[in-house]
Amino acid sequence: MPKTVAEAAAPAQAQRGNSGEKAAATEKEASLPLLITCSAGIFVCYFQFSIAQHDIYEEQEDGTAFTYTSLQLFIMIFANVIGAFVASKLLSPIMGTTTSLSNSPPVFSPGEITNPYSWLSIGLCFYAAMDASNRSLSHIPYPIMVLFKSCKMIPVMLSGILINKKRYAWTKYVSVLIVTVGLVIVNYSAGKGKDEKEIEWFPLLLLGLSLVLDSLVGPRQEHHRDMCKKQNRQFSPWEPMFKTNLAGLVWVRVPSM
Repeated sequence: MPKTVAEAAAPAQAQRGNSGEKAAATEKEASLPLLITCSAGIFVCYFQFSIAQHDIYEEQEDGTAFTYTSLQLFIMIFANVIGAFVASKLLSPIMGTTTSLSNSPPVFSPGEITNPYSWLSIGLCFYAAMDASNRSLSHIPYPIMVLFKSCKMIPVMLSGILINKKRYAWTKYVSVLIVTVGLVIVNYSAGKGKDEKEIEWFPLLLLGLSLVLDSLVGPRQEHHRDMCKKQNRQFSPWEPMFKTNLAGLVWVRVPSM
């Protein structure tokens, strides 16, 4: 009995399906070493960064304290711009991503001034969040700032829901809650009894402002990534870092350093 067109095409479709599943499995396996490498890199870099930041803002024996916050942020942000540009040219070919940093809207464009997703507005939130948290260190112990920053995932998730209309599985809510509670407990235990001094409300308000502004950065960066995906354009992992920091330089209050 002769086969129908659908029956004849079924084996080919099944073969393509199996090939797709194998490719996805291979890609997942290949991404595991990259995930481990990136996670280790984040841990090591942030660990060293936190030690340096603590030493910078720690009050000296003679009572003097670091007051050049704007200068520090300018150097950090400028270094991030250079680092993102260099990494896009050197590491992108190794990672198999595009070396272009211009697949999303430009940083400096008159048409982007009123856009709530503009890189200038993202850069403002990015800079202001760091400025607020760093200035709080003049009034509170470093462990308190780390304790507040441990709660960052919650406002970021809420911001993603409100800004990008994202929907998360209930398991992600539980995961974020567990990780946040764990970080708070660890940081509280580690910082308890160290650098104790009277806590003022103003630096706590600065930290709260920093958390809110921080939560407005990631979801809007994701917006540009999603738009590039819809337009079938690659979005370099270095592009949000480059454009966010480049825009942040505009807002650094250099005269007040």
